[in-house]
Amino acid sequence: MFCETCLVLLRTIRKASTGIESTLEDPSQIEGSFKHHATYDALQKALAIGCILCKKLWAKLRDEALVLDDDKIAAFRLDCKWFVDAKPMAILYILIDYESEFFFLCCLKPVSPSKVVSDRLLLPGYHETTNTGSDACSALAKHWLETCLSSHRSCERSRPLALKQWTPDRLICVKDVDSIVLCLHEMGNIPLGVKYATLSHCWGKIPDAQRLLLMRDNIDSWTRGIPNLQSMKTFHHAITVCQKLGLEYIWINSLCIIQDSQDDWHQQASLMGRVYKYSQCTITATAAENDTVGCFFNRDVNTCLPIRVGLVQNSIHFPDSTKDHTSDSNSNPKSEDFGSMDLTSLYDFHEGDTWEDIVNSPAWNRSWIFQERFLSPRVLHISNRQLFWECTELQASESHPFGLPDNDHQRLHFKTRSPFHYQGQHPIDINCETNTLLSDRQRLDNAFDIWKEVVHTYSLGKLTKGSDKLVAISAVARELQPLMRSRYLAGLWQVDLVPQLEWRCRSGGLSSTVYRAPSWSWASIDGMITFAESVSPDSYYPLVEILEAVTCLVGEDEFGQVQGGHLKLLGQTIDLEILLDLAEREEIILVNGQPTNFPLLKDDKSMGTRISTKKLCCLPLYLNLGEESGFSNLVLECVDITKNVYRRVRTMSYLYFNVEEIVKVSLKDPLISTIGNIEQTKDGSLAFKRGSADLREIVIV
Repeated sequence: MFCETCLVLLRTIRKASTGIESTLEDPSQIEGSFKHHATYDALQKALAIGCILCKKLWAKLRDEALVLDDDKIAAFRLDCKWFVDAKPMAILYILIDYESEFFFLCCLKPVSPSKVVSDRLLLPGYHETTNTGSDACSALAKHWLETCLSSHRSCERSRPLALKQWTPDRLICVKDVDSIVLCLHEMGNIPLGVKYATLSHCWGKIPDAQRLLLMRDNIDSWTRGIPNLQSMKTFHHAITVCQKLGLEYIWINSLCIIQDSQDDWHQQASLMGRVYKYSQCTITATAAENDTVGCFFNRDVNTCLPIRVGLVQNSIHFPDSTKDHTSDSNSNPKSEDFGSMDLTSLYDFHEGDTWEDIVNSPAWNRSWIFQERFLSPRVLHISNRQLFWECTELQASESHPFGLPDNDHQRLHFKTRSPFHYQGQHPIDINCETNTLLSDRQRLDNAFDIWKEVVHTYSLGKLTKGSDKLVAISAVARELQPLMRSRYLAGLWQVDLVPQLEWRCRSGGLSSTVYRAPSWSWASIDGMITFAESVSPDSYYPLVEILEAVTCLVGEDEFGQVQGGHLKLLGQTIDLEILLDLAEREEIILVNGQPTNFPLLKDDKSMGTRISTKKLCCLPLYLNLGEESGFSNLVLECVDITKNVYRRVRTMSYLYFNVEEIVKVSLKDPLISTIGNIEQTKDGSLAFKRGSADLREIVIV
């Protein structure tokens, strides 16, 4: 059912767009505005009669936790804009705006585009249900899995000969629903090359006595039967999904790693990437904040899933309000329920960005989930509203089972930029030689594009144990090494190391209270990490030389925890004087008594109260004299003046967008002029000539 306001809106759009969708070249050719509900009471009345569009809008308002006080209720009104996008098919978009504080984007998408039948409600075994754990939802998940296994070549994880029959050391056997047991590789009760699922979940905050964990004193008894899992709903539901997918084994970290054994934890952590990489599918308990919550949730299909709408001339058809929408039967009509209506007049009413169900979930904030999701060939996300599927060739949901629209798909692009995507393009032997310098450069560019995206996305998550910072991303680094062909150094790579040192914590992070990485590594900071754009070798002028790069490992895994490390460099250090302008509430940086325009970016937002500004110096890293020129520096604090030992505390970089600007700045700014001269050559390019200042060896810890 629609309220009268929404009916008028749909009729207006349909009338304006009828007959011209197929000829549109530019969506802006057909657009319009519409006054939606003018008062808060009008919206509430629409909700009371069950208007499906207003219900979706109201659910979104609640999700955004928008506070409506008396003043806002009195001034409440909704404005609507709409437009028709004819590429690749006619889709009607509706944008409802509440005082620019809240935007609700939805779209009317044709059920059947030209010559291609892709009706989500006609998938075998699927119909809309009021719980995400229904047989119908499982049928959809199995359809995705079987489609990927049978036809997605790029989703395959090729195995070297030595790992053809590899299996995890421990797996949970779930083929007998009445007897869930732990199987051990050393006992020979895990079949070679067995197919298994993996679970990605939030442990959450629950009493230790309530947790179910594999320990040294229960491993023997678990081989005869694992305790009842009813209280651990996340495990219980994941096993149910595993069984419905036709898989007989599942790997769950808390049940397959001995939790009171550091040796076993380190051993299994080094294999964790392989566990996820070779699994058939990772089941993600997306909405569960702890293991007692579970994977399955009840839902209102009218607010969580698309609504089938028939638009014919000035007539609008919608689900019969007398139907039972709470049963496990179809809540929305299938195509045939509209009788002889032309299929081109059938639309599904979608929300604009369904992927927010994942982004705003408890699991998304968990750092460990990144490498689990990144390495797994296939991921089944079970949110509190609907199912999502993610593999290299298909990103889908219950709302869009044949593929997410472009505005959602861009949130998933890193899945197609994994190391596995380039396996066929570059030799994977770490000692092999490439044919040309160009192919070698392309390989490194591809590798660094992946790694920068990896670190940025990973840094947005949170860890229960801060000491896991390097461990929780180690499997991704291990998979990337055949592309890098380089030593790994606590989150950075020895190849092209100088530009990597310019990582930034944009919003200002917090240093770890427990040592986990040297100050020159991003892993020493909690916060959002970004890297500078890659620099072309033709325009790159290094200003520092790496003499030695050392990390001291906790164990034998070079991708795991470190307990120390240092860089020995040859470069020019420039003393800085920092003054605080109380009136402007900003720092003034002086070089040789003259102010520089280079901004200081703090690594640690609390560092201002802990560093000694009298002992700060600038270490120039490199110049980029390309189309977008830049000058990159580290700011260091002296730790031991007698041994020239420093630690990184900030970056100090600037980007110039044209040749004239950087030449002009280089003449006036004391920081650049202290290092050398930048000149414009006859052909218009830039050249750098270093000054005569002495270089010295320093150590950064």
